[in-house]
Amino acid sequence: MKRVMMTAAFCLIAGSAGATDLNVSATDLSGNSSITVQPGATVNYKVTGALSDTLNEGLALFGLDLDFEGGALAQADTPTQNPMLNFTRNAGITNPDGYGGTIINGDLVQVGGGQNTIKNFAENADFPIGTVITNVAHTAQVLVTGSLTAPNKPGTYRLLIKNVFANVIKDGETGNPFWATEAAGVGNVSHLTILVEGGGGCDGNEKFKSAACKCPGKRKLIAKGEATAGQTVQVSGDNGLGSGSDVANTRNKWKVVFKSTVTCGTTYALTATFDCGLTEGKSVTCDP
Repeated sequence: MKRVMMTAAFCLIAGSAGATDLNVSATDLSGNSSITVQPGATVNYKVTGALSDTLNEGLALFGLDLDFEGGALAQADTPTQNPMLNFTRNAGITNPDGYGGTIINGDLVQVGGGQNTIKNFAENADFPIGTVITNVAHTAQVLVTGSLTAPNKPGTYRLLIKNVFANVIKDGETGNPFWATEAAGVGNVSHLTILVEGGGGCDGNEKFKSAACKCPGKRKLIAKGEATAGQTVQVSGDNGLGSGSDVANTRNKWKVVFKSTVTCGTTYALTATFDCGLTEGKSVTCDP
């Protein structure tokens, strides 16, 4: 429904698909398609687009979805400079939530926008009211920028580009009485691969599985988990609980026990820090 809302203003002037494709790629800001980061790191990304030929007058409209395998995405950035500023409201037209896309179940849906190829003016409607810029994406053009947070769990995750669509301005157009467009195809689509290495030594076996209290009587708080045998795990807690450590045994199990510092009726925020650099947290209330 939202896609229809963004493209409805353009459907009367979009012709059948031509030979031109829009190629898109997701990378970090330096142009790397595969990167290695630490758990919880902020990753700044960009999506670059380039038309497959110049048998047109450039990009008129585009949209795409973004899906991060490592978690939910925040809305992408709204451009502040031309030519992509011309694709944002009010110069251009976007879906109701804006150029940065609509967040649905952690994904970004329909990031992008379109230029004022219909030559609307403010007396008719508030947007689009910009002046068309031609030749957009005849060479590589950054279409989208944004940032995401890498997961705490080591592994390989991808920022995926999905559901790409685009229109281009037809070759020979002058904007009189409007800029006629035609649908472009979808060419090469490449994704950003993010390896979360977790301090260089994490192997994915690090887990903080449980925390439980025994109150009253012999007060005791027990934190348990898993890690590769020989790895040291330190557990610390607030509200005066202190810290303790253990080394994972040959069954890849570890356990840290607190006794004298436990106060019944208190809620503790616990953090397990593995010597590979990964941290995980849990909360437990020692009910009297």
